[in-house]
Amino acid sequence: MGLYDLTGELGRVDGGIGFSLSSPQLKFTASKSDEIVLQNSANLAPELCEAVKSGLNQMQDRYGLGGIILTFVEGIPAHSGFGSKTATVVSTAHAYATIYNNDLKLIEIVGILGRGGTSGIGVNTIYQGGFILDGGHNRRNKPGFAPSSATVGVETPPVLARYDMPDWDVLLVMPHLGQGYGAREVSFFEENCPIPTQETEQIARIILSQVLPGVATSDLEQFCDGVNALQDVGFKAREIGQYGKSLKTNTILQIMASLHELGFKGVGMSSMGPLIYALGPGDLDRVEDVAQGAEIIKVSKPNNNGLNITQIE
Repeated sequence: MGLYDLTGELGRVDGGIGFSLSSPQLKFTASKSDEIVLQNSANLAPELCEAVKSGLNQMQDRYGLGGIILTFVEGIPAHSGFGSKTATVVSTAHAYATIYNNDLKLIEIVGILGRGGTSGIGVNTIYQGGFILDGGHNRRNKPGFAPSSATVGVETPPVLARYDMPDWDVLLVMPHLGQGYGAREVSFFEENCPIPTQETEQIARIILSQVLPGVATSDLEQFCDGVNALQDVGFKAREIGQYGKSLKTNTILQIMASLHELGFKGVGMSSMGPLIYALGPGDLDRVEDVAQGAEIIKVSKPNNNGLNITQIE
């Protein structure tokens, strides 16, 4: 859903809120082998395949593990706002450790792979699912503002609050727009941070008075009020602004406004986008008419369990 403290005046930076979805999902099988082999890799974006190989090689070098065959049944779209890289790299590394009975903890795996350097939502929901508020990073360890791809050697953001997400329908709409990542994402952080103190304080109030109570009491209307308010302030407003400076030029804003007109109560953009999520009793039959050619992935549900491991004899 977003980062809430990119001001950093109180000794910590980043901090995130978000929740886990049941679909789209990453699904794969893992078995021992003489070498590291990725099968059905067409189900993953090429950059995710490279990240998986790199992560497994690091694990193998560090712990002297044998080989592994990973067969990918289903993948998560890359650079779309799903947190696909963290989910894919960390879960495949977890599977690698598991089949060799190496009881590595999340903090060890994340440290090896260099994930969780900004938001802690991806790394923490892998193991817990649900809705999470994380505490960001101590500025003694991360003094500047940067995305995870440009951050190494920092601690995993601590979980400050975790709730089961109510069984709400979540519509997912993915416009065909390029997301900022890599060097572009690094530049975006540099150009837009720090966020003014007043905006960060406003975000904190929205989270504590609308978003968290909405989840904790299963109050969809209150949660949606919080989602809507978060789109207009702080880093999230700037993330949306990268796609156009006005409603007339910004496809994200246009689709979000149309979804509100169709009756969806809460509409937001995930991470750096372009994924749009919407909650509430909107008119699903008319979504395609306002999506401007975007991919309507599906109506998903929250995932309150995290990863699921099934052993096949």
